[in-house]
Amino acid sequence: MFETSHLVLRAYRNSDADALQEMLNTYSVSIGASTDFVIPHPESFKDTLRELINKWTFYAVVEEKATGAFVGNAALRAQNKRDRDALLGIALVPEKWGKGYGTEVVNFLAEYAFDGLGMHRVSLEVFANNERAIALYKQAGFVQEGVKRKAAWIQGKWVDNVLMGILEEDFRETQQQAQQEKP
Repeated sequence: MFETSHLVLRAYRNSDADALQEMLNTYSVSIGASTDFVIPHPESFKDTLRELINKWTFYAVVEEKATGAFVGNAALRAQNKRDRDALLGIALVPEKWGKGYGTEVVNFLAEYAFDGLGMHRVSLEVFANNERAIALYKQAGFVQEGVKRKAAWIQGKWVDNVLMGILEEDFRETQQQAQQEKP
């Protein structure tokens, strides 16, 4: 189990399946977090979730520290072990958006990727119309590295897929700047 200022990141339990399925069945989450068709997932989807979870190097359920309320999930996958490149994934329930939880989770994942997993870089992909997420990733020190033009069909139109990444040295510099800015 890991903790940030306001959150707990813990191992998946079978009892989390309902909350995860409900989150992924929420239109505003599904439309921004997946390239799959946005459809209501049936009860059998919980088995698929467990299989997907096992493919991640690090996977955690995110809860509020004070209340134990479900916030979402966070994950890292060592997609290129030789070059020490991890893929970052995060999804939060809409009720918890705008509370700074995304920032805590992304900062934790980046730090854990570098300090805990020995990664050299962390990569992610985000839809260009997800401006809140892009701002969050930039705040954490991620930079845009490329664009897959018109790569996703979302709500009746083509949307670019933005490729972002952060190197360990850039993360350290971002952390150092944040420490210097604190009063």
